[in-house]
Amino acid sequence: IKKINQLIQNNDPQNNYLIKTTLQTLHDPFEDEFNQYPIYKFENVKPGIRCTYCMNIIERSLENKQKMITCHNCYTTVSRKELILKTLEELLCIKGAPFTMREARKWCNGVHRNTLLYIMKGHFKVKLKNKTKVYYK
Repeated sequence: IKKINQLIQNNDPQNNYLIKTTLQTLHDPFEDEFNQYPIYKFENVKPGIRCTYCMNIIERSLENKQKMITCHNCYTTVSRKELILKTLEELLCIKGAPFTMREARKWCNGVHRNTLLYIMKGHFKVKLKNKTKVYYK
């Protein structure tokens, strides 16, 4: 970077243009390689709410409305809202398309509809598709 600053600090616009075009041709965006997610088959992934640390499925249901949930595998305590939000983001990533409320309830092992609506209202966008609401980021 220091060499580039020294090259550009001259007063020759023609030389600066050559430097600019050379740098643009050498530019290789590496971010595209790191932002791609692996492709999963939606049918092959087991649904359920996963611990954000050990990624094991939390078998105990979340219907008792506790605000903090403790994982029985790694004994970490995570908020219920964060667990559901990460699970919905996982659903969106694995499916690769917007999801419906029915799919979200099935993926989250039957978490109440109002709870899902409350969480999705602040973090997902909604659009109508064939008279059905679908959620996406």
